[in-house]
Amino acid sequence: MFGASKPEILLELVRSANVVDAQTLENAIAISQRLNLPLERALMQSGSFSEESMRPLLAAKQMVENNTIRLDTAINAIRLAAHDDIDFHAALKKLVAVHQKTMVTPSMNNDLTEILIQAGVITQDQLGRAMQKSLQTKILIGRVLVITGDISSSLFNSALQGVLLLREKAITKSEAVDAIKLSHQKGICLEQALFEMGSFKTPAVGSLKLSELMRMSGLISESELAECMEIELFKSKTFGQVLREQGLATDELLEAAMMLQGSVAGGEIKAYQAAEAMRLIAKENMLTENAINKVMQRARANEDMRLGELLIEACVLTRDSVEGTVSQAVTNNVKIGKILLDAGLITKSMLHRALRCQSLVKYGVISKDQAVKILSSCKQKEQTLDQAITGLGLSAPTRMQWSWV
Repeated sequence: MFGASKPEILLELVRSANVVDAQTLENAIAISQRLNLPLERALMQSGSFSEESMRPLLAAKQMVENNTIRLDTAINAIRLAAHDDIDFHAALKKLVAVHQKTMVTPSMNNDLTEILIQAGVITQDQLGRAMQKSLQTKILIGRVLVITGDISSSLFNSALQGVLLLREKAITKSEAVDAIKLSHQKGICLEQALFEMGSFKTPAVGSLKLSELMRMSGLISESELAECMEIELFKSKTFGQVLREQGLATDELLEAAMMLQGSVAGGEIKAYQAAEAMRLIAKENMLTENAINKVMQRARANEDMRLGELLIEACVLTRDSVEGTVSQAVTNNVKIGKILLDAGLITKSMLHRALRCQSLVKYGVISKDQAVKILSSCKQKEQTLDQAITGLGLSAPTRMQWSWV
């Protein structure tokens, strides 16, 4: 079981604290197994760690082995030490001071596990094993199911979104179960499943969540987002509080995030500009006002773009083919798409990618230029929309990709 042996403790520390990229870690694991080396030596051989930079990880590992601290506490301290550029032990003390314990002990039979069971994603046996490991490591059960390979990280994210929508009364329990079942069967996100079921509800423009801002700015990874969401949902904490306790954000950064969210809600800046500003604040210690001014100076005056224009600029279709098929009087993107589809000029899958791009532009998640690059990458490299977005180093909330009207 993970968390039980010494090599596995170090592996989980490195993986969960995101101190190296996934490919580097996989290479180090392969070297460790091939040469029968300790994992720490393999990581140092890869050039990712010096003896000095490995020291805090080994100190954390030792404390977990001695039952001085829990594995999740060690992970959070490693993250905080890297984030604030401080000593591991100083980070540990800071976490103890910041950590505000709630009286809530999350039940392992909860909305998340019930949905996964009812959707046929996991069995009762898998749930039982995960419960045992969760009790041993103090890691929440959803993350345990991902670590053990019982569910994929993408399906975990979808299931968490399903729980969130259920809590917000945006969907029913049966809709959540059916959507997760469809997500699992087709390998699609929850929102697409709800869209195909006719149960998707369009979000309000300007409704940028803290979790989305942090992810779009690249300050947290997809796995960190899911981990924080699970804690938020099942330990009755705010997302900001979870970020602080996980060592992923400071109070100052969270204050800046609130200002940026307010600017997006007020229509002063777009969501993608807020993400750019957030990076400047976090990485370059720029004042919030200065960061906002800088990203606004780079913005296009007009971000509106008809579907046909997007397809032309992305080199999916020629201007002659679009203008010769679609009347200038037609402005509705879905109608334009149907005309092009009926004329045999575009495939259904490419049309859906273009409409999802349009939706992201509408919500201000990506710029017009980014939409062109994404769709062009889909065409040239035969990528899915998600692959193209990730390949360009971007992150786009899936809930904002399905408003096509």
